[in-house]
Amino acid sequence: MDQRLAAIGVRLNTAKTEILDQAEAIAYFWINMNMVQTVLTNSLKNGAQTPSSIRRIYTRAASEFSKFRFSTPQGQWEKVYKRFFTLFGHLNSDDLVSYVSSVLRDHPGMRDSIFRYYEKLGFSTLRLQQILDFMCSGYCCDDCAWFACCKLLTDWEVPLGPSTQEIVSAIQKGIQQATTPARFAGALWVLAKYADEKILGSFILSKRTSWNYSIWAARQALSCYGILSSTHRQQLRSIAISEGLSESLSVLTNLSEIEKLDKLDTQLKGYLLQTNMNYPYPLPKFLIGLTILHRGANKQMRLSLKHQLLKILKDPIYTIRVQDITI
Repeated sequence: MDQRLAAIGVRLNTAKTEILDQAEAIAYFWINMNMVQTVLTNSLKNGAQTPSSIRRIYTRAASEFSKFRFSTPQGQWEKVYKRFFTLFGHLNSDDLVSYVSSVLRDHPGMRDSIFRYYEKLGFSTLRLQQILDFMCSGYCCDDCAWFACCKLLTDWEVPLGPSTQEIVSAIQKGIQQATTPARFAGALWVLAKYADEKILGSFILSKRTSWNYSIWAARQALSCYGILSSTHRQQLRSIAISEGLSESLSVLTNLSEIEKLDKLDTQLKGYLLQTNMNYPYPLPKFLIGLTILHRGANKQMRLSLKHQLLKILKDPIYTIRVQDITI
């Protein structure tokens, strides 16, 4: 086979190439299981319209997953497992929640599928605890995993209460790990949503060495300028100027111009008030909205924006923060 392939210009690395017979290939690539998953996914997306049809798909999916869990891991086992997380996410089923902690710990290649699954299911106290436990463990040791956890915490609609306090406490405990731009930005996003301005401002200033050498991370830090206290605003501006962060200073310039507005133009109004019901309201939009509500030049404009935002915001934290602003 090596000679035949060489004749058409294909060179095999024989040390890394495994030649399988038909039965071995079917098992290695999980052909039959993949076919079932494809049929169920397509049926769910294109055919199932009634509760009874969705229940039938769920019943078959649960049966196939049970078979899969008791099968010997081999070949592209992880890819099939990832497809189950996607399928059960489409079904809005929490059947796979009990496996999440071990998968996050032992299978780094599957973490993205877990985060998508949990974004689809939404917040629960159990799911929150699993994510926080993972973040505080030694297994969350790469920037991608940390940032993905922080993004999930930011996107979730978490009710105000003990859960939000747990999130802030966990991020504060992990702050010493926020030494890279990605880890800093992830922690920043979470604190910008759940923490008060004092905690957020102190975090940004204390972690200046994590963001002042990265244009992207510096822009993330400066994007919070409009919601910080006056003292922290002055310190942040001074750092940005003294460090010569010219490309990032444009963020401060834009926010300063927004603060001077006495009327929202069509473009900015459309940006702030246009929503997609299938996705959470973006944190960057929310920060700009808060900047205007706190510091906008026109009181009537701020009142109008406040009422309009309260009509479209679904996230309880965002809603409470807007409601608490006195204009």
